[in-house]
Amino acid sequence: MRTYLFLTLNIVLLLGSSLRVEGQKNPLESMFPNAKRILVGELPVSVVPLREEVVKAGVSGEIVLHNPAGKYAVKAGQDLGGIDLEKFRVQEKLLEIEEALLVELKKPQEALLRASEKTQLEEKLAKLNAEIAILEKFMADPQIYSKLNLGKDELNRTPEESMAVTQAELNKTKEMLSEMLELHRTDRLEKLKVSEIDLKFKSQKLQFEDRKREVFLSAPFAGEVEVLYPYFSDRSNFVSAGTELFRITDKSMVFADLPVLDSDWRLLPKDSIHLEVNSAKGPVRGRYHSRTQVSWQGQSKLCYRFSFKGEDSEALEPMFGGSVPGRLFCELEEERRMVPKFFLITFNPELFREGGWPALIDRMMPGYLLDRVGLNHLALKQKPKQE
Repeated sequence: MRTYLFLTLNIVLLLGSSLRVEGQKNPLESMFPNAKRILVGELPVSVVPLREEVVKAGVSGEIVLHNPAGKYAVKAGQDLGGIDLEKFRVQEKLLEIEEALLVELKKPQEALLRASEKTQLEEKLAKLNAEIAILEKFMADPQIYSKLNLGKDELNRTPEESMAVTQAELNKTKEMLSEMLELHRTDRLEKLKVSEIDLKFKSQKLQFEDRKREVFLSAPFAGEVEVLYPYFSDRSNFVSAGTELFRITDKSMVFADLPVLDSDWRLLPKDSIHLEVNSAKGPVRGRYHSRTQVSWQGQSKLCYRFSFKGEDSEALEPMFGGSVPGRLFCELEEERRMVPKFFLITFNPELFREGGWPALIDRMMPGYLLDRVGLNHLALKQKPKQE
């Protein structure tokens, strides 16, 4: 390394003297290639598919899988199998019968019951009216009960006082019966009772639908299914609720999240940056998709999310769930001369400390201006020609 730096210094010193000759072509140009993109950062990135979900058993019972081994593609909602399907189908048939009975029997029975209650109330009210009439006749003619030689009752009340209390109680009962009969004479009570029957059955159906979603196993979205449960085709298989059965992955798009640790990266135009990562088929490029917050080294960090599609997303599958080296590039408007930073700093560290990159460029590459600062290189553009 020391020998390399020594040789570099000698080359720089030799070339540096030639740069002062007016009009002479800069010999350094041939040493540094042109490129239309510049590396601005390198960091580990996390690679995740568009969607990934582990399907677990919602209930315990005997499981049946249609395709019990390996990986295979599925459509959204595709049937994958079920748990205790025979028992569920019996319950489903019973629910259908109960619904038919609801229409053919229970609702008509409810109407008959309301009619019967109405008749009973009318009979009770008629009997009560007769009792009130007799009582009022006694109370209107004291001579009738005086002949009976009625004394005071057990509460030490006179016959007049006792009959007054009985009259008040009978009138109160009459008022209650009249209100109940009025309710039965309208269809409001019958509608409430029928509505109660419908709602109870609807609640039962909703609970059944919840169980149906637990019993029937289906793909929540289109993607690739990987069977996780050790299924045996030659015997019965039983699972407990919560057992992991499948992993379903949507690889139509893959994301790589890059932590934004350098505030200067936020100034880069989003349409000019891309992320390069290694894959099974070699380096692949992802375009900027969005910004998000992710946990990085125990803290919430702003991340730029880059997307990969098609063959690139397929090639990144081995990287799912892990961290891989990521290289952030910025695309330039035109090809620029790429000059290593260490080359310029080695030439004159003091000048760099005093004037920064512009001073070094003006001294070493007098025909160029700084266009973009990268991780290891500077992108230089030629100065406009003066007329």
